[in-house]
Formats: sequence, C-alpha cells, structure tokens
Amino acid sequence: MKIKSRINCDKLYISYQPDKKLATLLGELEIGVIKHFNDFQLRVIEKNERICAELLCGEYYLGIFTFNDNAIVFEYDNKALYSAIGGDCKGQKYNLQSVFEAISEELGLIPSGIRKLELAADVNKCPQLRALISDWKNYDMIYNGKKIEDDEAIPYYKEVFGRTRKALERNPTVYFGQARKDGIKFKLYDKQREINKVSNKDYITEFNEFNAGGIYRLEVTIVNKQWKEWLDKLKTGHGNYSIWPNETESEYIGRNIYYLATDYDYQCALFDWLASRVLYFRVKKTKEEITLLDLCGGWIKPHH
Repeated sequence: MKIKSRINCDKLYISYQPDKKLATLLGELEIGVIKHFNDFQLRVIEKNERICAELLCGEYYLGIFTFNDNAIVFEYDNKALYSAIGGDCKGQKYNLQSVFEAISEELGLIPSGIRKLELAADVNKCPQLRALISDWKNYDMIYNGKKIEDDEAIPYYKEVFGRTRKALERNPTVYFGQARKDGIKFKLYDKQREINKVSNKDYITEFNEFNAGGIYRLEVTIVNKQWKEWLDKLKTGHGNYSIWPNETESEYIGRNIYYLATDYDYQCALFDWLASRVLYFRVKKTKEEITLLDLCGGWIKPHH
C-alpha cells in the first residue's frame, strides 16, 4: 500500500491585541444580530462578562471571537480547518484558515500570538513508533534530550487500550511529551476509528483523500510559549521566514500565522522542530537519526 500523509492544523486559537472600538460596537448589538463588513459578518451570541461573536464568510462558518478586557481570541471551527478553498502546484490544499490575513485587515485587528495550536500529521498506515521503542537492540531512544536506557521506565509516556468484552483494540492511544504542564504534548491514535465511532467528522476523511487504508494521527499540542520560541528561532538565517527589515513584531507574528495556514513546507518544519525536541531515534550501528516526521512520512523499520 502506498503511504499517504498530510499535515494540517486541527485546532487553532489566535490571540489579538485588545480593540475596545470593535468590542463596544458589538456590545451595542442585540444577541443574534449580524454586523456586516465587506467580506465577513459577525453575529453576537453572548453578552455577559465577555462578548462572543460568530464569524461568517458567506456560506462558511469560520469560528468564534471572544472579546475580554485584556485580549481577543479567535477560535477556528474544526470543520473550517478542513474546508478546502484552493491549493498549490504541489497538490497541497488551502483551507479556510488561509483567510486569516483578510480577517485581521478587515476587522482592524493586530495579532499577538497563538493561544493554542494542535498540528496533526495524518497517515494511512500506523507509524512504527511502538516498534522502534521496543527494539532496544538496534535503536537508541532520545526522549526529552536524554537517552533512555534499555531497562529504564519511560517517563510521561503511556499507552491506553480500548476494549470490548472479547478483546483489546489492536492499536492503543499513545501519549508522550514534556513533563511541565505547558510543555509540548503528543498523541498517537487511530483517527479513523475515532471518526467512525465518536466524532462523525467525515469531512476530515474527505479532506485527506487517502482512499485506501485508515487514518492514523500523530498530533502535537503547543501554547504560545513554544510558538514564541519557534519565531525566535526563525528570526535570522531562515530566508523568507526570517524577520524582514523594518518589520514590526506584530507584522512578523501575523506573517508566520499566515505561513502556518498556506505553506506546507512551513507546517512540516514546525512539526519536525517540535517533534525533535521531544523524541527521536538513532540507529545504533550507523548513528542515523529517525524523526517522528520520518515515521509519519512512511519510514519502515527494516528487518535486522
């Protein structure tokens, strides 16, 4: 079976600088009333200690803005992140996340960071993560910057099996990551099984277009702390991704959020950087490194 994989944002919360003018404008509207802009519409759905408004673009539902005194947060709707509205010459799709720049400009909002991001690597065959972990004779395991000894318990790692009364499920859900509460967290699981039995998010299956096989997902969750570290890393020596002359910090943040939406190479680079900070393997004989991105790209463990 030909290995197919795709990386995509599965959850994205964008933070903006406070904007009292827009918050006041929406606060004057009754719940359910729609405020029209050129290309977008905001519909107020909550007015208490905070104001919440749905963002619409014609027939598309994009997500929810939450206005507080000290911040504005936009949460993309999950289906919007899997609604293709275009693509590039490499066959990679643009979803509704790609209208981020237009939203910011039309509403006059200045991005300040990412509150939360889940970046998902989907593949039609289960990555051989557990096979490499258990093959201690041939592979070193470098986990959170430390080599795990062959008989050492793996910290902050667990495998959770679902079951029927007759049998355990074949593939467990695997959790691993950094120890601190706001650290990088990974989860490997059978996404197709979750879609079929729990979420009914068939639009993810349609977006991936794997056709044969299931969907196995390795997803990473980060907060603004890791996002800022990533941007600091890119500021110099990374070509077009680096900060431009005379570019403000908010402009640099906004441009990188746009790359996150439209640049597949950028998504892969971010995923690889996050993954390699947490876990990678090394062939004992050759010292070749095998990353989680390699596993999601279809790397197959040879017979030894």
